[in-house]
Parts: sequence; C-alpha cells; structure tokens
Amino acid sequence: MIRSEDVERARSLLQELYAPSSVDYCTTQCRPTIYDTAWVAMLSRTTASTGNRELVFPQSFQYLLDHQQANGGWEMRDFKLGTILNTLAGLLAILKRKKHLSLEQNDVAASLNLRATKATDFLRRQLATWDPKSDEHFDSIILAPVLLAMLRAEDIHFDFRGSAELDKRRSERLCRAESSPQQSINTFDPKLDYVRCDMGSLPRRLGKVDSSEGIACSPSSTAAFMLHYEGWSEEYEAYLSAAVNSTRTSGGVPSLFPPSFTEPVYVSSSNTSLNPWSNDILICMKTIEVLADSGLLEATVTAQTLSTPSPQVQQRDQLEARLLKKIKECKFSFEEGCRVLKVLLRSPRADNAIDHILNIFKRLCSLWWTGSKGKTLSRSPLYSIMLFAECFREIFAKSQHISPALANNDDMKYRAPITVVQMLAKVLSTQNSDGSWGPRECSETTAYAVLALIAMAELPHVQNLRMEIKHAVERGRQSLSMMRDSWAKSHSLWIGETAYGSDRLSEAFSLAAMHKPLKVHDTGEEDGFPKDKQSQKARKLAKFFHSLDNLANEPLLKITAGALESGFYVGMLQPMRNDIFPPTRASEKDKYLDYIPIMWTIHSIVRGIFVPPQLIWDISVLSMFIFLVDEYMESKVASFSSQELCSFRSGIEKIFAMDQPSDPETEVHPSSLNADQNGVSFTEDEYTRVTTAEEFRWLALGANTIDQEREKALLIRQTDLSPVQSDRVRDALSVFGKWAHYHMTYQSVVSASTVDLLDLRMETKNYLLYHIHQLEDNQRLAKQNHHSSTQHLSFLTQRTGYASWLHTVGGGHIGAPIGLAFFACIAGSQVRGKGKDCFSTVKQKLMAWNVNTHAAKQLRMYNDYGSVARDAEEKNLNSVNFQEFFGDGDEARRSLFGHPTAVAAAAGGYDAKFKMMQRKQVLLEAAEYERRHTNEELDELCRELRAEGADGGTIADWLGVYYAGGDQFSDMYLVRDVTNSTKQAV
Repeated sequence: MIRSEDVERARSLLQELYAPSSVDYCTTQCRPTIYDTAWVAMLSRTTASTGNRELVFPQSFQYLLDHQQANGGWEMRDFKLGTILNTLAGLLAILKRKKHLSLEQNDVAASLNLRATKATDFLRRQLATWDPKSDEHFDSIILAPVLLAMLRAEDIHFDFRGSAELDKRRSERLCRAESSPQQSINTFDPKLDYVRCDMGSLPRRLGKVDSSEGIACSPSSTAAFMLHYEGWSEEYEAYLSAAVNSTRTSGGVPSLFPPSFTEPVYVSSSNTSLNPWSNDILICMKTIEVLADSGLLEATVTAQTLSTPSPQVQQRDQLEARLLKKIKECKFSFEEGCRVLKVLLRSPRADNAIDHILNIFKRLCSLWWTGSKGKTLSRSPLYSIMLFAECFREIFAKSQHISPALANNDDMKYRAPITVVQMLAKVLSTQNSDGSWGPRECSETTAYAVLALIAMAELPHVQNLRMEIKHAVERGRQSLSMMRDSWAKSHSLWIGETAYGSDRLSEAFSLAAMHKPLKVHDTGEEDGFPKDKQSQKARKLAKFFHSLDNLANEPLLKITAGALESGFYVGMLQPMRNDIFPPTRASEKDKYLDYIPIMWTIHSIVRGIFVPPQLIWDISVLSMFIFLVDEYMESKVASFSSQELCSFRSGIEKIFAMDQPSDPETEVHPSSLNADQNGVSFTEDEYTRVTTAEEFRWLALGANTIDQEREKALLIRQTDLSPVQSDRVRDALSVFGKWAHYHMTYQSVVSASTVDLLDLRMETKNYLLYHIHQLEDNQRLAKQNHHSSTQHLSFLTQRTGYASWLHTVGGGHIGAPIGLAFFACIAGSQVRGKGKDCFSTVKQKLMAWNVNTHAAKQLRMYNDYGSVARDAEEKNLNSVNFQEFFGDGDEARRSLFGHPTAVAAAAGGYDAKFKMMQRKQVLLEAAEYERRHTNEELDELCRELRAEGADGGTIADWLGVYYAGGDQFSDMYLVRDVTNSTKQAV
C-alpha cells in the first residue's frame, strides 16, 4: 500500500522535473559549500569613492568567518580531502582580505591574524596525517596543489608527505589543459591567459555561450576566473550574485548553480506518458524510473542520455557519438562506466547497442577484478554498487534470451557473479544496527543499499542468501520510514570542486527504495533453496567452516558469502587442473580444490577488507599448483631410485640456473606458446626450452633498456635431456620445466621488482629441492619397516634434528616461502607500482621474513597433525616420526595425561595409540607457539606498513587476509585432511 504522502512527494518531484521554470531551484537543490563560498569571498575591487579595495560579496566573507570552527578549520565529517580543501580556500580568503585592509582597520586585522594562525596550525595537523593517495579517486584532489601554490605566494608554506606527488599530478594535468580549456580554470593553467583574453573569446574557448550559467555552472570556477582577470565581467558578477542569493543563507554559495544543469532529466525506454495523475502507482513508479534508476547527478558527457526529453535529433546524435567514443577508448572509471552502461541499457537504442553494452560490461568486470575502481563522483561506495547490481540484473535477463554464448562467457559465468557476491557481502555486513547504511540519519546512502539489494535479489547467483537479503531490505525500509522527515535533507555525498548534497536526489532515491518491488529469484524448490550442485556445495562448506572454533562467532551470512564467492573461483580452476600436471586416479577426485579459494574469500569478508578478486585468484592458482606439485612428487617421483633422484635434482638446478650462458637458439618466446593465465597448454617439443619474451621484459621494465639482472630472474633454461637420464626423470623434468615457465611468467608476476622476482625464483627452486629432500627421507623411513605403516616408527636415520629440519626442509616443503615471494611480486607491482618492491625498507623485508618463518613452521606442524594417518599409510615422513617425539617422555606423558591405566601398566606402560595421542599433543603445543609468534610479528609488520600511508596500509590489509587464509588451513587440518591420497594415484 503506497502512502498518499509519498504519492504527493513523487508528484511534486515530477512536476519540478518537467516544469523547471515554475520551480524555485534555490531552496530545493544544492546546499552552500565552504569551498565555493571562500572563492566568492575573495573577490574585491577598488571603489571610486574611497579608493580602497572592498569585498564584492561581504556577506559571503562573513558567512565564511561565521562557520570557522574553534580548532581553526572548516571540517567536513568523514571527508578529510574536503576538510583540507575547505580550510585551504578559507585561509586564502582571509589572507587576501587582510592584505587589502586600510590602516584604520587594525582591530579587524588582528582578528583575521588570529583566525589565519589557527587555520594554518589546523592545516599543518591535517596535512601531517594525510596521504594524498587515499583520496586519489576524487578528481578534486588536483585542487590541493593549486591552493597550496597560491598560499606559498602569500608566504604560507606546508611541508608534508605526498606534496611532491601532488605537484606532479598538477603538472600532468596542466599538460592536458591545452585540449581541455575547462581544466585550465580549475588548475589556473598559464596557457589560458587570463590577462590578455577578453570576455568574448573565453566562452568560445570553454564551449559555453550562456553567461547566466557562469563557467560550467560552477561559482568557484567563475570566481577563480574573475580573480585572475584584469578586467571585470558584469555578467559573471550577476551570475555570482544570483548564486549567493539562491541559498538564502546570508552569503553561502552552492557548489553548482543553476542546479538544473547538473540534473538532466531521463526518460525510461518505455516513454510511457506520465498522465493521468490519478494513477498513484504510476506516479511512484515513474519517480523511481526517472529519478532513481537513471541517476540525475552527472555533469559530464556520461550524464547525457540518448533519450533526453525533447532533444533535437542532431544534438542526440552528437551526444551518442561522444559517448561511444568514450566507450571505445575505455576511458572511464568503474562508477562512470556504470553510469554509462545504465544510460545505454535504458536507451531506446539498447538492442542495437548490445556490442557496446557488452564491451562496457567486460571493462567493468575487469576494473572490479583488479581493484582499479578509479575516479568517483559519489563519496559513498554504495552508489556504484547499486548501479552495477541494477545493470547486471538487466544484462543477465537479456543474456537468457539473446545468446547462449553471451551467458557462457567468463564475465557472465565467473567475474560478474564474483563481483555481485562481494558487493552483496559488503552491503549486508555494513548495515547499521538501526537498519540504515552509512552516516546516521542519511536516507540517501540507505536508499542506495536497499535498491542494490532489490536488484541482487533477482539474480540466481546469490539465492543462498535470499532470506538475509529480504530481512536487510525490510530493516532498511523501516529505517527509511523513521527518517521520512529528513529525506529531502541531503548529506554532502557528491564531489564537485568539493563535496555537496542534493535534496532532490536524496528524496528521489528514498522514495524509490521505499516503493520499488522486491522480487526474489524463483528457485523452483519448495523450501526456496537452490538445488544446483554449486549452491548445495556452498551451503555445506559454509556450515562446516562456521562450525570451526575460529569462525563460530562470525555471522553465518559472511561465511556463506565467502563460500558462494569461492565456488566461482573453483569453477575457473577446474579447467586448468590438467594443463601441466597429469591427472591421477585418487579416490578424493581433487576435493582440495573446494577448500582453496574459500580460505581467503571468507577472511576477506570477515575482516571487511574485500580484497580484489585478482589477488584471491592468483593465490588460489599458486595454492592449486602447490597441491599438484606435492601430489606429483609423491605419486611419480617418490618411486625414483637414489640415482634418479640425484639426476632429477641436477635437472631442477639447471632449470633455475642464472649464471651459465644461454644459447639464444634454444630460447623461445612465450608468445609463441599456447599459454593463457586461465589455463596452459604446450606442444610436445616446447616444454622447457623457454625464456621470457621481449614483451614480458618491456612490460616489467617500462623503460628503454633491459635490466640484465631482471632478465636473469625471469629466465627459465632448457633442461639437459641427457641420454643417461631415465625416461621417468625426463618426463618429470619436462613437467616441472613447463610449470617453472608458467610460474615465472605469470601475468601478475612479470611486473614485479627485480628483487622480488629473484626471491621468487630462488624460493621456487628451493621449494622443489625441499620436495626431493623430503622424498629421500620418506625412502629412508620406509626402509625401517617394509610391511606396515610408519605411524608409530621413530625416524632412526634422520639427517638433522627436528628443529633444524622444520626450519628448512619442513617449512620450505609446505610452500610458505614460495607463497610469500609470490604474494610480494603481486602486491608490490599492483599497489606500489610496476617494478616496485612490496616491502620498501630493509627492516620491512626482515620483518616479513621472520613472520613467514614462523608461519611456515606453524603450517607444517598443523598439516602433519591432520595427516598422521595418511602419511603413515603412504610411508611419508611426518613430524611425529622424529626422535625428539620419542624421548624419555614418562614425566611429560604423566603431566599431560596422568598415570597409565592398570591394563596399560600391566602391559608395560602406555599403548601405542595413547603414545600417539601424546606425540600429537606435543606437536600441537609447538604449533601453537609458532602461531602465536606469527601473529605477534605480523601485527608489528602491519603497523610498520600502515605508518607509510595508503599504499602500506593496503599491503598490510592484503597481507592480513593472506595469512588469515594460511591460519584457516591450520584450523581445518585439526579436523579434516583434504589432500589427495597418492598410494593408488598413479
């Protein structure tokens, strides 16, 4: 039942949209901003009567003073960049005013001096803790170096981390200003000569002809122009006067004026008439379509719809051409691309633009996959989530009847569902206790979340969480109902020169969220739960992981979301399972694949980090190969003779050798191989004769010269296929040569720094050599007993003590060193930049090594704890076989388990099963010791990283998720061993 009050609100909004001339935009739109007010307050001119320079808009200067806070700044809640820009502009306005005071105004000067001092001190504190990279997705960050340069001209200097980076960004922007005169206004480009250009030529250069709209409908840009222009524009003064009067706040200036410029009206593809007005449902639904679904904010070309009301055909065609050019060049951020896609999907020409729609959709999936979301206009991430969810819902519906090929491509099958599941997890897990989202009493952010959930509810990919979606929507609507009186009281969620709000948008989205129907996808099952294999498996996995002690207190919805997301990665892993390593006949049928991505998807969500899918995918690929290497070694190489193992070891050394000269004739480019990061296949004659291709070198270096050490780091040499080698050795070296090439030229690795690549190369070689060492130990242990399992055997021929073995062979064999080296290659290049070290200082590198040393030992001991029975059956060396676990343990056993039973005592002491329990307990205590130190060292490393700023903080977040996944393996091995058995897997 739609409330009549909402019907009236919808009617009023629609009347404003379709009859703008009858509406007073001044009170219904953008609220005043400090930033724009400060620029307008700077304007002054010499009066003929006194000869003094007087403010043109003194009421704006007074508004600025009235809103300066006690700490000296002009703060914006939860938006540091906005606080800094406001205070920079406010301080500049005060200094310029003080400069033009007459000698008789000493009291005013003293007051302004005090205000300027407090503002300067406030800025120093803010800049000292600000990392510009944390706000680089806001385009207005370019204004900071502009204002800082102007303050330097007033002899106010600020030194802070990131100032050089800001100046660099400004220089880059100025280089592009020649082709974009509008940017010249915002960055004060000297190429746009304010002194010599006249008012008649400026509009033509800016592409504007209406002075009543100022410069791009921006009071601050208009005031900035007038501040640097030697003449005077009566037209622009009149425009600014109208802007000042528009807010009715005694001098406050809005960020955009007139607001109608920034809110073009959209009409849905149905073009249904809005009359008769008596149809209440039609009124509300049209409000949803026109106001919420279309998005009214955009002031760029992406805002221009192909179905603008009453457009001239020529204008519409021009807008379409500009839009399609932008699509072709792929020059858009994630949020901008979502807005473009929304426009195209609602266009009457949508069916003819399907190729463009799919290209944008593919690009959006790629941007989310890599975490490269780029510039945003909205401060709330919920806005782009809402847009993508609504777009994917429409594209998925189209895919079901347009083309089966469309429904089966990787974006539709994997990447888009992963994106939606991550988005859903983020929305569900960030709902406030009162049912709202975002800042308290902000109806607009709550509306975004509700609309996003409504769109997701129709998708089959998330039906395991359908009840959680319904419950969250109900709570969100209850919260919106409680905030009904504040729907039209916007928060500063949108970014122009600085943050501003729109009352109309806030009310429109709130109305839409309250009344848009919630249609949950029909699974066709009585209980509503989907019965497909992937959904059923996700439910079982979520139940299992939620039963573990470390996750038992986490909300089940987070575990379920992690299980759902993991299933799509598993679907991508399965086709590449046999690309390098041959299949086995293990009875478990590679069940471990289901347990790989989930280790990180769960903790990415539980920790609230939501790492890019690319990172989870890369770690999952490496983890799968670690399982496959272990399986191949134990099923194939384990039967090698001592001589064959020696020959195999020599071959591995040669594959990774760096100092011996290579023969160019035996090197081939990877580009000539049939290689793909989602699966690798090779012809028989191309197995190990590979080196890095030229394009890999250029991609990694980004320079005009090839770094020879880097070349060595990436080089995989031809193995020596000596006739002396047995067929089995040659086959094994062939397999590992293929894997070494794939591993060292992996797409996410090749852009890493030389140091990180060298570490990866060394750890990869050592990893394989440790496997050979383990196999030799397995053979030595097996010789002690040929006829039964080795579960209760003490390793009498061990070559070193347990602690030394664990620190080297045991920890290296489990894959932890290669894992950290692989992570460093990925994170360093993706976060810090191409060719940059992941850990930027010597101290960080040592700290990371210490963390990983503890983690490796911990993982090995937990793994051995869970695989005692399997290792014994397959006669593999386990930690509990070392002599240290068979020492004089009578007192230790008594302290742990008490005295033996009478039956055991009569038999001469503890039975074998009881002794095994004791040895496993000793192993577990040692593992917990290493785990404790892993976490302590990791916390210290993360603090060190976060002290660097945004990049270090991102690496710390990713590192936390990475090690949390390793810990999850440890916790799982306490109750479940998922490794394939290899005794019969040949």
